Amino acid sequence: MLELDIAIKSVRKAGECLRNAPDEEMIDAANIALIETLHETFPRHTLVAAEKDTVPNDHYLGEYTNAQRETEDWWAVVPAQLNSQAVSSTYIIYRQPVASAIYFPTEDKLYTAELAGGAELTTKGLKRKLLVSENELSKSVLLVSPGTKYRGLCRWLDRLGIRAIQKGDLLENLLLVAEGTADIGFDNGPRILKREIIAGCFILSEAQGNVTDRHDQRVDYNYSELVHTSGLVYSNGKTHPEALPIIKKCTRLKPDHQPV
Repeated sequence: MLELDIAIKSVRKAGECLRNAPDEEMIDAANIALIETLHETFPRHTLVAAEKDTVPNDHYLGEYTNAQRETEDWWAVVPAQLNSQAVSSTYIIYRQPVASAIYFPTEDKLYTAELAGGAELTTKGLKRKLLVSENELSKSVLLVSPGTKYRGLCRWLDRLGIRAIQKGDLLENLLLVAEGTADIGFDNGPRILKREIIAGCFILSEAQGNVTDRHDQRVDYNYSELVHTSGLVYSNGKTHPEALPIIKKCTRLKPDHQPV
């Protein structure tokens, strides 16, 4: 698929600038390479990048109207930043991602997915298919985002026999579930930028996982704003129905709730 090939090419070109302790100049060069690679092949496609402070001004593509979102093919692009050098490109037709690539250049890890074609991880030239775990909730590892606001929730879940750990950022946690290393996770952040999670959500889905909000509604990738406000629950699928009511209850607890 051409779109997947170009997505891979774009993130690898960006990664070439990021392997050796990148500074701001290298970050800018990586993001220009990322955007220009996509634009050269698909000049008519809309690219939605990030905030202006993560892309050089003359390459900032910005947002576009909801009416355009409903009718055009578009790309969600996550450029590199000093505190996060992962880069991704995801091609979306209307509300459906169809091809995606995420690259971690310092580890030489490339995650890819194609609609109905599954997901793969290539590490230092070795490729393997991604499939979620088969664990039930009672044997699961549940990931939550780092932060003191989840401390009480972890203790409460532990009391229910569910091992909850604080690990990584949301993108990394989505990929851990896609790899089968973890089984389920959630993030109750009030404002999750959709363009930053589209690639991870799509790769997890193609690895046979499930991603919804905490009300069991599918994440809408073409809503009126590219901001998601209903929390995110992501799993191997098997744990999802049983975990949702527990997570829903947890999100109503006070930050430092003590199990009783």
